[in-house]
Amino acid sequence: MLRQGADWDAISQMMSYISDKAAQVESLGTGAAPTPQSRGLFSRGLGSSRPAGGASPARGASSVTLGARTPRSQLARLGYDVKAVTAAVDVPVLQHLAPLAEVKPGDLVAQAHDGNVASLKQGKQLRLTRAEALLRGVLHATPAAQFQHMMRTLNSRVLAPLDPGRTGHVDLAMLLMVLAALGNGGARGRVMAAFDILSWKKGSAGVTVQDAQAYVATLRRIFSPGHEEGGRRDSGDETSDSPTLDEAGFLAAVTNAESGFAMYEVLPALCHSLA
Repeated sequence: MLRQGADWDAISQMMSYISDKAAQVESLGTGAAPTPQSRGLFSRGLGSSRPAGGASPARGASSVTLGARTPRSQLARLGYDVKAVTAAVDVPVLQHLAPLAEVKPGDLVAQAHDGNVASLKQGKQLRLTRAEALLRGVLHATPAAQFQHMMRTLNSRVLAPLDPGRTGHVDLAMLLMVLAALGNGGARGRVMAAFDILSWKKGSAGVTVQDAQAYVATLRRIFSPGHEEGGRRDSGDETSDSPTLDEAGFLAAVTNAESGFAMYEVLPALCHSLA
């Protein structure tokens, strides 16, 4: 269905229609009210157990939700100015993705396994038609209408940028790493989850500086459109000339205030209302 060169706008509308119908059917048994569609986003164009061959569980992940109830005070406590943060990050998009702020990073690491990989020569790719099922697996407690509302935003603002060639596939590791950035817990636990996911993808090749730069560039492209640095580029798998990083080096590279994603620490808090 998602052939190469397919019209992403049409695909997003089709996936949203299917998601809405699924939510309506599920909510009939619960009496849940439908969630309003995020039409403004479209108008801008824009397993708990680890399977064999999967990544190791995330280490150091905190079980405390970052600012789930008082995000504004949480930002102030961490030394962030709300006005500056909202100018640097697309907060409305993050708030449409609020259920992801409750996901445990380790649950995303558990999805990094060959069973989720399409049989492609291009690498460890996930079919876009499988993305919703993957998310349902880690957000099984989220009400149907809220989940489908989130999926509409995810389709247009996360999955579409991750498939610029419109192939109908995305890099599974990068998708999980982007989702981990919004997950439940402190910055270190979320970055370590991303490191574990990358380690699964790279195998014996190791995680490199170029991999960290690609991750940062992707986060900027999705969550800070218009704020990307022109000199930053994605690395793909071309890492032969790039130094390898250990966990501490990867953490420093991703969260660096200048060359990393400076707002990484507060992304989960920004998924909630700042009123």
